[in-house]
Amino acid sequence: MENKRLRRQLKRMAGSACFLMLAGATFTSCDDDLLTGTPECLGSSIYAELQERGNFTEMLKLINDEVLASGDYPRTLNQTGSKTLFVADDAAWARFYEKNPWGVKKMSDMSPAQKKLLFKSSMINNAYLLELMSNTPGNPPTKGNCMRRSSSISYFDSIPLILPQDMPASAYWDEVRDREKGILLMQDETEAPMIHFLPKFMKYNGITAEDYYILTNKEVNDVSRSYINGKKVVTENITCQNGYIHVLEEVPTPLQNMDGIIASKDQFSMFAKMLSRYTIPVYDPQITAEYKELTGSDDSVFVKRYFNNSLLRPYKTASDGTSVTTLLRFDPGWNRFVIDNQEGITMAQDAGAMLVPTDKALIAYFDGEGKALKDRFKTWDDVPDDVLAPLISNMMLQSFRSSVPSRFGSVTNKENENMGLTIQDVDSCFIGCNGVVYQVNRVFTAPEYQSVYFPVLIRNNEFSVIYTAINSENSSNSTMKKSAHFKSYLNSMGSKYSFIVPSDKAIVNYIDPVSYAKKQPKLLSFELDPVDKSIVKATAYAYDMETGEVGAELPRAQQPTTEEVVNRLIDIIDNHIIIGTVQEGQTHYRNKAGGPIIINKVGDDYQMAGSFQVEKGTVVEVDSVYDMSNGGNGVTYILEDAPLMTTTKSPIGIIKETPEFQSFYSLLEGCEFVKNLVDSKSTIDQAISFFNNFHYTIYVPSNESIDELINGKKLYTWADYEAVQDNEELDMDKKDSLLAAIRMQIEDFVRYHIQDNALYLGGQSVNGEYESACLDTTINRFRKLQVNYTTGGEMVITDGLNNKRYVQNSTSNKLSRQYLFNATTVEASKTIYSSSYAVIHHIDEPLYYSEEQYAVNKDNENIIRP
Repeated sequence: MENKRLRRQLKRMAGSACFLMLAGATFTSCDDDLLTGTPECLGSSIYAELQERGNFTEMLKLINDEVLASGDYPRTLNQTGSKTLFVADDAAWARFYEKNPWGVKKMSDMSPAQKKLLFKSSMINNAYLLELMSNTPGNPPTKGNCMRRSSSISYFDSIPLILPQDMPASAYWDEVRDREKGILLMQDETEAPMIHFLPKFMKYNGITAEDYYILTNKEVNDVSRSYINGKKVVTENITCQNGYIHVLEEVPTPLQNMDGIIASKDQFSMFAKMLSRYTIPVYDPQITAEYKELTGSDDSVFVKRYFNNSLLRPYKTASDGTSVTTLLRFDPGWNRFVIDNQEGITMAQDAGAMLVPTDKALIAYFDGEGKALKDRFKTWDDVPDDVLAPLISNMMLQSFRSSVPSRFGSVTNKENENMGLTIQDVDSCFIGCNGVVYQVNRVFTAPEYQSVYFPVLIRNNEFSVIYTAINSENSSNSTMKKSAHFKSYLNSMGSKYSFIVPSDKAIVNYIDPVSYAKKQPKLLSFELDPVDKSIVKATAYAYDMETGEVGAELPRAQQPTTEEVVNRLIDIIDNHIIIGTVQEGQTHYRNKAGGPIIINKVGDDYQMAGSFQVEKGTVVEVDSVYDMSNGGNGVTYILEDAPLMTTTKSPIGIIKETPEFQSFYSLLEGCEFVKNLVDSKSTIDQAISFFNNFHYTIYVPSNESIDELINGKKLYTWADYEAVQDNEELDMDKKDSLLAAIRMQIEDFVRYHIQDNALYLGGQSVNGEYESACLDTTINRFRKLQVNYTTGGEMVITDGLNNKRYVQNSTSNKLSRQYLFNATTVEASKTIYSSSYAVIHHIDEPLYYSEEQYAVNKDNENIIRP
């Protein structure tokens, strides 16, 4: 007997050497068939090996069970082929029955589905040496990069029957709720992979012994060993003629996905209920047909899907075909979850993760940090889906490898800001087939709950227009999505904001700036599309700019398209965000678009005005204020009467119509950079062509000071320019030279009085240098001005010769906006292409950048001015 066993072991060792050599050359893929023949040096089959060893009788009983025998598995494992089988010995099976994890005491207690899952989740349809299982394909293969691979499980191995009483309360389940016998519901239509933590993978990905100790709930910290679905490999690479056997310390069981783990734990009952709101049973005709062919049943098969906006497996459609806009970050029930990125990460290389608070943690949050939710909605069940979704999504982490315990300090939320996750926050870990569930003892607040966007979120029925524009990333209309960037902006904790929000009542009174210069100005009344609530529409009415009266609804041809509506919404929101907070004593603020907002505090109340309201002498009362600055990023102000609007006046228009600015205008109007069209874009009257979607300050010297320069023959005029043009006695070279010199002096004069950055009287204090629009060609840099201003005081500009010029308060702070419309005529324009804001100040004397600047060439004096 001993001699016979010894001969068998020697034969197996020879076979192992032969197979190892073959495997070392070719067995590198997670998916390819790796065994194409039967080398003569190999011994018995997988089935025979288990029989010969004598201590795998329970595993053989499972293989020979009629459920598996009907699938021909005994024969498959007894013949040539290509399999890897993970098994446990009879002692491990005895412990399995004793612990009773599946509610069974013996094999016969198992259901057919349990038997299939138990066996098929332990077999791979390729032959793998254990040490090569962590490789991913390539030439050469990447070692230590694979943590998941497909087992032999089929999604048909377990299709539970879901009864009406077990269905989520969500309206998305109403269509199947009346089926008294329930529905066949596939939890996912993709196969559940196995997870293997092998030494090379853990080393390659920096997963430490402490990480694995925490992941296994302080049971295992040896990263030099291999683990399959959490079970330690005790004997590896038993080589057979049709593959490999690897022996595990305990009976290997299939892993649930993250969704299944959460649903199965009593401590997650509240979070599981929250998750279920975003699910829908989706009828699958192909799977139903396959199921009928397999079983002969006529029952329909449904697949459970989560509404989500992941890049690789999104789902956004209700059963009636309409688009759903309230979506989670990803589908926690997707067995083969793959991270959303452009790095080529596959299912084999990574998985997901979720931070799941216990019921106790959710209750504590609702009573504490989340009290604003409780005050408004009373219970978690009453928090609307679209309000709750950001909180759930915030606790969905896309990468398991990037969120192991040793990397908690660098885990970020969905706005890429640090979450503050620590090991102390995690009570337990549950590893699933598509990621790990971290049981956490606190709720990680979503950025939306801390930001100035929060009041809009929780009162979105009152701010539906602004909310829909900001929250448009999931809109059914691609044009609507153009305004979605505001959401991340407003949720950013890197800055403080004052967010001014016109309510649905206010947003019906918006005067369209594109129509300011048209024969028929328009008033736009915004509202949600009655059919598709993810789209904002607007109705245009005639408007009288002089009386402020609203006329009849305009003909259909004059009604705005979705593109026009979104164009205005972006402009509105841009002009209602201030970067920074309201300060004591300051009245003028620059908004995100670069335009002015005037804010006055009267007692405890606020009054606001955009430049349009300033022009008309009106204000808008602030209805309510939400202070989100404690732990958040600013303050939100609610307007109920009207939105803040921007002026009808252009910079050139204001200068042209202001008596104190006439001498400056006589120089400005002839400059080449003053144009009727800029790059084929029209404007209200004329535009300064070098203005570029920014904000500026224009300093206008007094008429008397400019006239003094001209009369003192220190500054040319356009009359001088015309005189040279009309002088027939000059040769062409002389004439061209004179014309260039005159134009340069005038235009440099004007440009030096225009600077980047709008600085307002009543604005914030400043003390610094600003670039003018005048280029010093000798060094190719713009000439600078020094500006000193203390809020409420005097604004002083220091020029290049150290002259101090003083802003004349009574004739300054004139607010203007230069529009460029996307058409060659104002009447044909539909959308705002770009705009620039400029504040215009009256100063006492001109600005000088050099001694030579204001000197008419004496040689030219008699030619130009006889």
